[in-house]
Amino acid sequence: MAKSFGRWMLPAVIAILILTFFFWKKESAISSAPLAEDSNVETKHTTTPSPSTPPTPPKINAELEPPALSATGSFEHSEIEPKNKKSSEIPLHYQVSPEGLAVVDGDIVLGEAGPGQIGAGISRASQLQLWPGGRIPFFIQGDLKNPERVITALGLFVDSGLQFTPYRDEEDILVFQTAESGCKSYLGKVGGKQPIWIGPNCGVTEIAHEIMHAVGFIHEQNRSDRDKYVRVLWDNIMDSAKGNFELFPAELMTASGTAPFDFESIMIYQPSAFSRNNQTTLEPLLNGAVISPSRNLSPSDQARIRRAYQLP
Repeated sequence: MAKSFGRWMLPAVIAILILTFFFWKKESAISSAPLAEDSNVETKHTTTPSPSTPPTPPKINAELEPPALSATGSFEHSEIEPKNKKSSEIPLHYQVSPEGLAVVDGDIVLGEAGPGQIGAGISRASQLQLWPGGRIPFFIQGDLKNPERVITALGLFVDSGLQFTPYRDEEDILVFQTAESGCKSYLGKVGGKQPIWIGPNCGVTEIAHEIMHAVGFIHEQNRSDRDKYVRVLWDNIMDSAKGNFELFPAELMTASGTAPFDFESIMIYQPSAFSRNNQTTLEPLLNGAVISPSRNLSPSDQARIRRAYQLP
């Protein structure tokens, strides 16, 4: 019996060792093999971006150093109106805002008023400047509520050819910032970090209107050729608002004058604006014309931006 046990014991041990070695090699091969594409095991891959891949543009409120406002505009204050005025010498009557800004028509900023200056004043218009190539960097201050209204307003310019690009540390840009009330903008490009003031009640249409000022457009009812197209009914206008209907000098028509008077422009007042008696304050002179300001940019607004900036 002992001899019989000894005879089969040695081969059995050898067989066990062979099987153990075989299964160890198989397990090793499985664990070192690459995972299949449909494996549920998470894997991390490191790739090197192609040198030709363009950089990702920053988000609207990218984590960049907010630009310090520097634009103050420039205007010539005058105490006396010229007598025998030529069209290019028409003065601008401005009011000094609570922020110390000289403002025409309630929303066009000429610049900072002089030290201690309050009330109102008279100014000569500065030369209107446009944005080179129609490329306008912009930045939205982080404390501006509902910043999406600015993005929507910029989207209204998609057919104008202007290029609004997120701020990347340029010197001359538009900065959308919070205002306590109302909307205001400089006229055209004044250089530096140029603010557009956005009040809490400024909607998309009002913001687009201010952007139009910033790219160089005046109100239609202030055009130097206005009297050919509309009649101003002065007796129906509040005394405090009559300055909003004054003619602007011809040199500020560089952009607005690239198209005829537009009764549907985003830049024209409502026909009863600033009325003291609920009567009409602006009346068309052309047969069949109706003053109907657009909530968006009118086709003529889009077209004359292209002409003013010589865009295709």
